[in-house]
Amino acid sequence: MALITAMSNSFGARLFDEHWRPQFDTPQWRTTLTTYLRAMQNYGPPGARRQRLQRDLALFTQGQCAMWFDSQPRRHS
Repeated sequence: MALITAMSNSFGARLFDEHWRPQFDTPQWRTTLTTYLRAMQNYGPPGARRQRLQRDLALFTQGQCAMWFDSQPRRHS
């Protein structure tokens, strides 16, 4: 979700208005989501929706993935 939020800011979208009402049904959010989905379809790995941590790591370390956003929480010992 961090990537989507950063993208939405770039397109001028807001999460909430000054009265804390959600602002997801706006042209800016539609542009954000359309751009994200188009990028995933055109440049993402096949089956990206089902990708898992180890597969993503393998693609990245093999040079088959230019950017990798890890959303898995880290466990600290």
